[in-house]
Amino acid sequence: MDMKMEKETVEAEMRDLQEEMKVIHRELRNARKSADDSGDSEGLLTELARTKEELDLIANAKQGVENILRQRERELTALKGVLKEEVSNHDKAMEDLREQCQQDMDHLRKNIEQVTQTQQSLESERQKVNSTVRSLQRQLEESNEETGHWKEMFQKTRDELRGIKQE
Repeated sequence: MDMKMEKETVEAEMRDLQEEMKVIHRELRNARKSADDSGDSEGLLTELARTKEELDLIANAKQGVENILRQRERELTALKGVLKEEVSNHDKAMEDLREQCQQDMDHLRKNIEQVTQTQQSLESERQKVNSTVRSLQRQLEESNEETGHWKEMFQKTRDELRGIKQE
């Protein structure tokens, strides 16, 4: 922004100097014409020398302004290069960050899938264990009933044997 304003200022100064140069040329032409009319060549030479000095000053000022502009353009070009490199580095860092984030998300997804599979496996095993426990409980109840039945049979048989012995 400053460079643009400075360039506009310099261009305005150059236009002013060019306008001043036109005025001096007009004055010189008028002075020549007057000198020719009046025959005053010495006044014309003095005016010409003064005009030449002014033109030299204007040319030097213009050269200085152009040198400053070239220097500013070189500085601007250097700054643009640095900015471009910084933007490139930032873009690369952002891309690296995106890739790392994507990898982390993929890893997290895999971990969630593994946890889900593990939970499903555990649930399946829990159901099998529960089924086995129920089956064993039924077998135990049946065995207890059968044991109770055999105890009764044993008791009856023993009672019968005692009864037979006593007779």
